[in-house]
Amino acid sequence: MLGATRPPLIAFLVIAVVVIVIGMLVSVAMIMAAVKVYNAIAGGRSSKTRVPEPSFGKALAIALILFVIGLFSRFCGAALAVSIGQATNASIAVVNVGAILINVSFYVINASALFTALLPTTFPRAILVAICNTLLLVALAIVILLPFLLIASFFQ
Repeated sequence: MLGATRPPLIAFLVIAVVVIVIGMLVSVAMIMAAVKVYNAIAGGRSSKTRVPEPSFGKALAIALILFVIGLFSRFCGAALAVSIGQATNASIAVVNVGAILINVSFYVINASALFTALLPTTFPRAILVAICNTLLLVALAIVILLPFLLIASFFQ
């Protein structure tokens, strides 16, 4: 019996590692793109408000730290949203939207602190880079999810 449960567990662990690695690479690309977008908005390479572009290794370090911090902050954000939802008798949909908004806020604050320390830049500039990063991630999620939603709508 014990041997029968191991292959699914191993397959799950292999898939989890592959998904995490792909997620890290996407996160690194989004961090690097967010800095480029911010610099383009701020006036280009000659701007005084320019943020230094991270190397791949530095962007990977930022992504890994954000991943680890995100595990804890997503749990806290969801717990906070559920607690508020229970106290106010809110519906599940309202609690889910609240959890998303709380977690996005936590992400922007955490990312801003890391960008300030590791890029290095000032905190207000780091907030703008984090907002650019969040908007790019939302756009990527829409681009990835939209075809699936359209395909799913045909089967209803």
